[in-house]
Amino acid sequence: MKQQDWCFKGSKQWKLMREHLHWEPLIGYMAYMIGALFFNLNTGLSYANVSEGVEKYVIWMAATLGSVLFTLGGYFECNHNHVFKSFKWGNVTHWLSIFNFLGGVFFLIAGVCGLAGVKEPAYMWLVDFTYLVGSAFFLFGGFCALYLWKGESFGLGLLSELNVQSKHQEKYEKLMEQ
Repeated sequence: MKQQDWCFKGSKQWKLMREHLHWEPLIGYMAYMIGALFFNLNTGLSYANVSEGVEKYVIWMAATLGSVLFTLGGYFECNHNHVFKSFKWGNVTHWLSIFNFLGGVFFLIAGVCGLAGVKEPAYMWLVDFTYLVGSAFFLFGGFCALYLWKGESFGLGLLSELNVQSKHQEKYEKLMEQ
């Protein structure tokens, strides 16, 4: 397999993917991926000794943009799974979607407050604590994703087309009812 086969190659590939998938999974996963790139830029640059202007307009802007994209990805995931219309308590995919959405929202609050230049003691609550809460939501979302993967629902929250009924589906449904 050529290395270029692992990358997005343009409109021809987009049309091919659209033949099989709705637009929400494609935009949702792109939002998550680009958001992660921005957020990794924020994390990496945080270790550098930079001026206050660079910190505000590069580091915090990257965090905010990444968080906006995480929130959008979570929103598309919730919308794709009809979480806002009819949340089902026993549906792991719904929990995965809501955890990812809330994680993005809390990261967004922290990023905006950091960009606004919030100082101590508010910084501890509006930046540090909201990153902690957002990380906890992403952690719980990760547990839901592992649970779905273990149940052979490889599409997780956005690619429900891959989530076929597995041989263990009945066992997992009984476990969720308890």
